[in-house]
Amino acid sequence: MTIADTTAYNYTLKSRNDLFGKPFQEAGVLGSCQYVWCKQDNETGKLYFLTEEEEKIKGLLIKKYFGDATEKQIIVQGMIEAGEITKEEAWDILTKMTNMKGNNFLNFLKELQKMIGCRVIRGTLVQRSLIEEKESAF
Repeated sequence: MTIADTTAYNYTLKSRNDLFGKPFQEAGVLGSCQYVWCKQDNETGKLYFLTEEEEKIKGLLIKKYFGDATEKQIIVQGMIEAGEITKEEAWDILTKMTNMKGNNFLNFLKELQKMIGCRVIRGTLVQRSLIEEKESAF
C-alpha cells in the first residue's frame, strides 16, 4: 500500500496541530510551536538554526525589504481596540506599511540565501509544556 505525499503531509500537520497547536496560536496537548527561519545544508538536507551573524543579516534584510513596523503594528492594534478600524482594514494597513506586496518576500528570501550561502526555509520549532515535562518525569 502506498500513500500520496500530500496525505502524509496532511496527517503530520494534523498531528502537530493536535499535539502542539498551530504556530503562534494556542498550545496543544503537549505544548506549543512556532515557525523559525532555518538554513538547510545543501548536501545532507539537515536543518540548522541561523547563527548570530546570520540573524543580523536577516534583520538588516527584513528592514530593507519590509521596514520597521513594530511600533506601527502596536499603533494599528490600538486603533482596532478603540474601534477606529476593523481587523480587515488593519491587515490592509499593515500590508502597505510593511511593503509586503509583489515579489518583496521572494526577493528578500533570495538575497538572504545568497548572503548566507545556503537554502533558507521555514522550520517548525516545537516546545513541550512544563506541565507535560513534569508529568513525563514521573
